[in-house]
Amino acid sequence: MCCTSTATSTARWPTSAAHWQRHAQVPASGCRVGLMGLGELGGLVAQQLAAMGYAVGGWSRTPRSLDGVQTFSGDQGLQPFLARTDVLVCLLPLTDATRGILGADCFAALPAGAALIHCGRGEHLVVDDLLAALDSGQLRGAVLDVFETEPLPAEHALWRAPGVVVTPHMASMAGFDVVVRQIADNVARLRAGEPLQHQVDTVHGY
Repeated sequence: MCCTSTATSTARWPTSAAHWQRHAQVPASGCRVGLMGLGELGGLVAQQLAAMGYAVGGWSRTPRSLDGVQTFSGDQGLQPFLARTDVLVCLLPLTDATRGILGADCFAALPAGAALIHCGRGEHLVVDDLLAALDSGQLRGAVLDVFETEPLPAEHALWRAPGVVVTPHMASMAGFDVVVRQIADNVARLRAGEPLQHQVDTVHGY
């Protein structure tokens, strides 16, 4: 989802008007992307986008430092982070603190005409609040890859919501061969008394 000029930021798409029009584009440096979550995935995406010339910000639970990325953290950093974000990308883990974080308060704190790319967990998103933000023009669009119920039921409003693109939870997919290798590697590490890879912190929830 690219950035458009202010004049076209609230345009709805796709359109049935059969009107051929090229919307004005801005350079990568003029598009402020914000990553919610700066872990293994979010940190990598943030740095790659920064290397491509985007103006990248990132927000995380605890302070992080990444080359080329303006970082924010904690409750006090959330509002300033959202205020400078034109395209919000959610890659957060699901915890009690992040459940419902993509709701009315979040969308209202973004600049008018911002967009959402959601690849975190379905329970992060308050669907009714998203639909309201799209209807009012506060958000110009959303790409959604994760949902509270999967597959997304055919009768769900998101299938027909203007400005919403639905993808089938495919932002990151590990092949069976990769999964098997990771399991085998951890079994070998366990037997050797070595630290396991990809451990979950049960206190933090991820």
